[in-house]
Amino acid sequence: MNPDTAVLIFVTGPQTDQRAVLITNVVLVGRSSQADIRLEERHASRRQFQLTLTNDGWVFENLSRRRTCVNGKKYKAGRKIILDTGDVIGVGIKTEILFVAVGDDAEGALDGYRAEHPIGAAVAAPASGVQADQKPSEPPPLPVWQPPVPVGDQPGGDERQPHAAEELVAEERKAKFKKYAMVFAVYLVVMLVGVIVLSRFRRKTDTVPGGDTRPLRLSKEEIADFIAQEFTKLRNPAKAIEAMLESERWLDSKENPGHLYRAVHNYKLAIAYGRLLTAAEERAFRDARAQLVKRVRGKYDAAWKYEMADNYRDAKRFFEDLLEIIPYVHEYEDPIRKKIVQHLTFIMRRLKHRRKR
Repeated sequence: MNPDTAVLIFVTGPQTDQRAVLITNVVLVGRSSQADIRLEERHASRRQFQLTLTNDGWVFENLSRRRTCVNGKKYKAGRKIILDTGDVIGVGIKTEILFVAVGDDAEGALDGYRAEHPIGAAVAAPASGVQADQKPSEPPPLPVWQPPVPVGDQPGGDERQPHAAEELVAEERKAKFKKYAMVFAVYLVVMLVGVIVLSRFRRKTDTVPGGDTRPLRLSKEEIADFIAQEFTKLRNPAKAIEAMLESERWLDSKENPGHLYRAVHNYKLAIAYGRLLTAAEERAFRDARAQLVKRVRGKYDAAWKYEMADNYRDAKRFFEDLLEIIPYVHEYEDPIRKKIVQHLTFIMRRLKHRRKR
């Protein structure tokens, strides 16, 4: 064995007596076919741990959530320590690996391990018929990496770690539970997104016999937001006064169905032009806006119900009433009025379709 290289000696487990010489600066150990040193331990991870050569020596880094010990002490994934000759790396249930640093005697380190671990030493003891002073031939090193020769499970591995199996099973169950929980959570999210997309798609393609597409319904919140929508205008005191006078005039024209809308519209214009409302003006503005929202919501809700019940004549009548409540204002396209026109267009096509039948 070359004393100028570090060595790993498998002292228990399915690879007992196998050796690996660390001839590169970074060595990956695990069950993966891409590992530099491949483990046969059934309970080991595909990437169990990594050894890195530094100025301070060989550094051990745990990469697995499965059982990984150094000298009987468990280490979490990501933990790093510097190894020294005689350190024993435990993997899975049965496998233990003796580390021998550069320049140290591998046979002496192995004898020291056997002296401290008589149960594990029985695995590597000479077979009957071999004289005590006769050393067995040194197994060839496994330069990083050659397919190992299976030796079989050796007695004593489970005796040295009586609770390792239970701990490993518990860890595996916990890991599986987390994995399944994450998969289930992702599944629920995907299903929820699918339902939302499907519902929106259905709303946008809500067709009736004849191929007509029904307009989307305005919500109560949308109606209130559209009516409260502010205007953007440059400061103009003269126009602000004019708009304020118009708002007061329309509040008094109660015989006109659109008086509330025109009053609210002019209040918003006055504010946009820089008018600071008095307390009385502010109160009148809010009252007019609240009444307008209530009236539009009531008419729109009734018209929508008639439309959904295919009672297009009554729906048409209510939507036409809404056009009077929200009259056309020069240079301003109201979003509620635009939606009402869409409903009326749809209703007229449905009435025409019925006449053709």
